[in-house]
Order: sequence, then C-alpha cells, then structure tokens
Amino acid sequence: MMEKLLLRPHHGLCVILFDEEGHSAPYISIMRKIIENLRDNPKTKVILCRELDVICGSCSHNAGSNCGKADEVILSDDKTLSYCELEFGSRLNWEDFRQTLIDEIISKDLLLDACEGCDYLNRCRQACAFSAL
Repeated sequence: MMEKLLLRPHHGLCVILFDEEGHSAPYISIMRKIIENLRDNPKTKVILCRELDVICGSCSHNAGSNCGKADEVILSDDKTLSYCELEFGSRLNWEDFRQTLIDEIISKDLLLDACEGCDYLNRCRQACAFSAL
C-alpha cells in the first residue's frame, strides 16, 4: 500500500484512461501496480510534481534523468494544472484528484488540448467515448 505518490499532473489522466496496447511490458507492469493500488486505496495522498515520477521510470521516452518529450510533457502538466486550478506541490487524495480530472478535463472534452502531442491521445479519447468513468 502506498501512503503517498509523487505524480506528474498529466499522469493522473494516464492512470484513469490507461490502455495497455502499444506499451512495453515494464511500463504495463508499473501502471497495473499503480492503478490497482490507487483503486484499492483511494485515500492515497498524491503530490503533484514537476520532476520524473514512478511512471516515468518505465516510459519509452525516459532518457535517464530526462524526458525525451520534455516540451510536450511540461505543456501537458501545465495545462492539466490550469484546467484543474491546481499547482505543483498540491497534495490531495487520489479520489479527489481523479474526480477533478474527470470533471475539469475529461467531461469538458479538453483532453485533446491537455494531452496535445501525446502518442496515445487517440487511444485515450476512444476510452473516454466508450467508458462510464
């Protein structure tokens, strides 16, 4: 059980809309663990960070201590924070962060803008269309 989780803001959307297709085995493994833990422990404290987080560690764009898509990722984080009226360093329960992302980005059809440049955007948009979050 995780008591707290450092998470890049846009990764909250990744957790909600995750689809295994096209991802590496290590990435799928870490995402499954995070998703299961957050589902089982919705009160887990999420701390929104600007540095690489646990999800970044298994990402194909991870170049050691740097993100190979840093410009897109930083923009995605900034948009996610702006839409949700949050900031880096914000601390909130996963269930509250999840609901905020659903209410302020997913339900308002802002995913296209918030995740612009993401390789998996179309897959996530399809998940939104076929899912009752």
